[in-house]
Amino acid sequence: MNRRHFLKMSAATAAAMAVTATGDVGGGNLFRPATAGAAIGPETGSMGARKITSVCEMCFWRCPIVGKVKDGKLVKIEGNPKSPVNGTRVCARGNSGVQLVYDPDRVKTPLKRVGARGEGKWAKISWDEALDEIAHNMQQVKKKYGPHALAYFDHGASAEFMRGIFKAMGTENFTSEPAFYQCVGPAALAYLNTVGYVTTGTRQYNDMGHAKAMLLVASHIGENVHVSHVREFIQGMSNGARLIVVDPRFSAPANKAHIYLPIRPGTDTALMLAWINFVIEQKLYDKEFVANNCEGFDALKNEVKQYSMEWAAKICDLKIEDMKAAILELAKAAPNVNIHPGRHATWYGKGDVGRHQSYAILTALFGAVGVPGGIYFPTPVKLGKAECPEPEDVETAEADPSMKEDSPYPFSNIFGTTTRSIIKAALTVKPYPVKLLGVNGVNIIQTLPDPYDTMKAIKNLDFIFCEEMMAGETALW
Repeated sequence: MNRRHFLKMSAATAAAMAVTATGDVGGGNLFRPATAGAAIGPETGSMGARKITSVCEMCFWRCPIVGKVKDGKLVKIEGNPKSPVNGTRVCARGNSGVQLVYDPDRVKTPLKRVGARGEGKWAKISWDEALDEIAHNMQQVKKKYGPHALAYFDHGASAEFMRGIFKAMGTENFTSEPAFYQCVGPAALAYLNTVGYVTTGTRQYNDMGHAKAMLLVASHIGENVHVSHVREFIQGMSNGARLIVVDPRFSAPANKAHIYLPIRPGTDTALMLAWINFVIEQKLYDKEFVANNCEGFDALKNEVKQYSMEWAAKICDLKIEDMKAAILELAKAAPNVNIHPGRHATWYGKGDVGRHQSYAILTALFGAVGVPGGIYFPTPVKLGKAECPEPEDVETAEADPSMKEDSPYPFSNIFGTTTRSIIKAALTVKPYPVKLLGVNGVNIIQTLPDPYDTMKAIKNLDFIFCEEMMAGETALW
């Protein structure tokens, strides 16, 4: 395998394929209940191209798009003009969805491995043959080992259908996207545990567009482009928001900052603890919001009183006056202040959840919840009832019997079984064997820690199937 082929296989994991309807979120009012709006629907453009609405899955942001189809071929992808999220805009990755559809290496028919793992020998089979073989193996593995022996790694909107089948078979051993635990997982768990809601899902519920001040901690908005997010950031800056950036590297947003703190790597939590203590000591917090909405304030106050600005300055290699100036800017803008949680939250392994809890605590102290400029909890779009029935109630196997609510780690599998738990069970057959694995839109050999361990786990399986557009390392195995 040459480098060009490797990069091509590694880069493409999803495409703009799932059809959606556009939601009306009520213009600039972020808190008005949303209702479903009409999709553009197939229509003919000025150049004779049909316009078909869809949603881009070239990344997790899932921007509403319009595909232009001429003579049966997709010729262009644009943002959906009815979308309040991205409008007519779509990023370069979204535009490249056209190339992905017509990539000569895209898998267009089911394939069955006829050689050794990784050898690359395949035979074409029909869809009926593929589906029958998968169904047969799922039934055989369940009969031999029990439903817990079935597991599913999934990613993207289309995975919901297959996940329902696995659940109906009696297993809870499916992930809420393997990338979750290596990406935004710590932030999601932290905000769920602190403010009661995941504000860092597929979309990040941060109203930067109406913020009077924003805090970015090593969040490189403008370098990692998510169209609507960059749009909201620019809107906030254009409206005069003050920008505080904490980052060891002088990033693109640091170049736009009013106050830039070049912190020593790995000391972010120390800075946040000192800021929380300072806000409480100086009575800069929203007293009414805290009294009416927060629990454990006195315990928090007692816990953080040991973390002074002087203490943090030595650890973070920052000047005390700069640290104070930054937190005072945020306090002055409260409650219309945006403490941005970032996206890629898995930095250090240990302490990532606690670091994001400190962001959530500071957000709550400023009362920046459910107000313009802060974090918000969206109202789901009301759609019609799905034609597809839900699986009947079945007795499901525990993903990991040790992960009970009264365990030391009650949130460890709240978003699905951890990826490592499935790999470990396949390797050690403890607490039970995992013998069948479905993989949708992810490349676990490439992305999970210790790829050789993952390959050993795959060798221990009775059956594995992959749902992919491009043959990555996992599909080749």
